[in-house]
Amino acid sequence: YAIPKNLTDESKIIRSDSEYKLNRMGVYYSAPCEAVGKDITFCYGDSQYLEMNHRTLLEGTYPEHKNEIALDYYALHNLGMDYALGSTLELRGEKFTLTGIVSEGAKTADNSILIFTDKETVLDMDEASFLYLEFSDAKRAYEQFSAFLQKNRISCPDPEMNDGISIYIGAEPKETIMDIIQKLKNIDYINPEDIPNIDLYMDQVTTFMDEHLAACKRMDDDKILTKTMINNYTKNDFLPPPIKKKYSKEHMYLLIFLYYFKNVLSITDIQKIFRPLTDMFYNGKSRDINLEDIYRMIFNMERIQTDNLTKDILRRLKASQDLFPDVKDEKEADFLSRFAFICLLSFDVYLKKQIVERMIDETLSDYKKEKKDK
Repeated sequence: YAIPKNLTDESKIIRSDSEYKLNRMGVYYSAPCEAVGKDITFCYGDSQYLEMNHRTLLEGTYPEHKNEIALDYYALHNLGMDYALGSTLELRGEKFTLTGIVSEGAKTADNSILIFTDKETVLDMDEASFLYLEFSDAKRAYEQFSAFLQKNRISCPDPEMNDGISIYIGAEPKETIMDIIQKLKNIDYINPEDIPNIDLYMDQVTTFMDEHLAACKRMDDDKILTKTMINNYTKNDFLPPPIKKKYSKEHMYLLIFLYYFKNVLSITDIQKIFRPLTDMFYNGKSRDINLEDIYRMIFNMERIQTDNLTKDILRRLKASQDLFPDVKDEKEADFLSRFAFICLLSFDVYLKKQIVERMIDETLSDYKKEKKDK
């Protein structure tokens, strides 16, 4: 809960013998700024406040000097800034430099764009300050808070309780769309150097995949690859058989490709892709290139494309948010925005899958027949 800091004596209120067993959760300073036609708030929070609101530093540093700022991806997107440290933003005739990118926290009551800056910058503005307190008994928190205000004669007609505090005392944080988009940059890529140079038994293969592709899981108990999956891939000629029950580094490259394909394509389509891949390049069959080089080039290309993909998804998010401007009900507007975003992404996936399937049908379906004719 937050109370106006200027109405309280912090040292007097927070004391060890308090009947309310208070914990200080941080101090927050804010100053609204009307600029570029958007609701913007300059703010500063101490380390406890940042922790409480899960404002983790993702890149760079927190502002330490005048005209330095830190933003989350929601703010970067809505202010139209480059997602790069050192980018500048002009507001009120002043130029501000981005020194840090922070994770998203609880939304403000008015959904304003938060610009984190140093304490002195905010204090120079027409600021408001709040002291955040936690009560030991979460189930009776509001009852305790009301009694606390009366006892200390604090006027707080609209006491604030934000999601950050609820999360801090045990509630599950809600994953925002921007959090999900940010995770695009954290999708695991297994470097060839990370794959052991020795052959692995089945248990070692599944353990390795689970450890290195953990960020790709939808649910914590999902399995990346199971023994049954790998055995079926071998039986159906997706994967060359192991040698003395051991899988080589080339097997590992093929299994990683298989993992990504199986989430998008049918078993039949994957077979059509893998037959020529293994026939041409497995076990050094090509004089020009090997499977490790193919793997390295493909995944390096995909990593480079991640930034472009992220920007494209953000554009689609903005389009979906602007699609229903006449819907005033907040809950309805939020649902329609998410529904439109899902539709845009799903249509994109549908079109790309159509292209992939047609390429397979038109260029790879006859591979087995051609091989027999030879």
